[in-house]
Amino acid sequence: MRALPVTLAALLLLPPALTAGQVPGELGDPPRTFSHYLNAHEAALCRASAATGGVESFFLNPACASTVREVSGQASVRFLTTTRDDASVGGESVDASDGAFLMPQIVATKRSGHWVLGFAYSAPASRDLELSGTLDAGSGPETYDGTFKGGLRYFETILATRVGRGGRGGFGIAVGFANLSESVREVVGQTLDSADVSGTSSSLAAGFVYEASDRVTLGAGYRWGSTIDVEGEWYGRQGATGTAKTQPTTVAGVTVRPTDQTEFHACYLVEGWNAAESSLSAYSEDEGRRDEFDEAVATAAVGAEASFMRDKLTMRAGGSMRLKPEEMDGGLPQWSAGVGCSYAFTGYSVDAAVVRERCELDGGGGRIASYGAYLTVSYAF
Repeated sequence: MRALPVTLAALLLLPPALTAGQVPGELGDPPRTFSHYLNAHEAALCRASAATGGVESFFLNPACASTVREVSGQASVRFLTTTRDDASVGGESVDASDGAFLMPQIVATKRSGHWVLGFAYSAPASRDLELSGTLDAGSGPETYDGTFKGGLRYFETILATRVGRGGRGGFGIAVGFANLSESVREVVGQTLDSADVSGTSSSLAAGFVYEASDRVTLGAGYRWGSTIDVEGEWYGRQGATGTAKTQPTTVAGVTVRPTDQTEFHACYLVEGWNAAESSLSAYSEDEGRRDEFDEAVATAAVGAEASFMRDKLTMRAGGSMRLKPEEMDGGLPQWSAGVGCSYAFTGYSVDAAVVRERCELDGGGGRIASYGAYLTVSYAF
């Protein structure tokens, strides 16, 4: 079983087909995970408030939407660029261009009585990668050009409510469908290989939050993996069909407010990549089935917020660290660090953040670093 070859960045569930002598997976693939963030708030905190935040955290814990008072929503844009110092691995010499402008999340919610209803679009995984250079194809050096594009997108309805005495608890679900698409074009010398597949499946997430006191909030959420049936062209096979299964994700966390102007967040995230697989693959092991992980990936994040100017200006900072597995080949981030701020107008706010993610390619002799800039416009009435 190959160790991991999705950065933020997030690779798709159908990785590029890499045949013998072509570019190794460690070189071109962004990390296959929800490593890139959906909005500026969670990017600045590196997802430390993923279990206990506001509507911006609904993707991993839909109960976070239960705090909406009247109407609330936001739209985010992201620019991502990736640098690599692994451009010469195993005799290959390849340059990589990996950066994308994306709208990763849009969400709108409204309270009606005890219930909050909302609709959301989320793009936790995407890529736009180009590779060019030379490699050893067995008979000698060959020119190589590869283009990899695709995305994993969720279209969901959010339903949340407050429960318990004084409404201290909150429960929420997000249900809808996930859409996956991926296209690959590789040229080795005079040989062209390509693939273009897509598919759609149902999606579901649920969670709860609980205000243990006026100063402490607890939360947990679970997103089920989606089994997506895909079809299209797969390296010369017209009408090819297959299945891609996303990883189930569990999140738990706490927020502590020692004063009215400060908040501290801590979060533990488990991504069940050992349960994720893809039946379309150019790899020969496991009869072509792509399944790279022996265990789940666990990440811890911490962050802090401080408000100024009568709560109009909020400064944020956070960081995350992969706890297990300690070592793996490929691009799952070892750590990330982010900073950001927001300014509140009457009923509206603007958030900005920058974040850096760092990946070590164990055994591959290289590193991947992703840099993301985020801007989010929010409203709450």
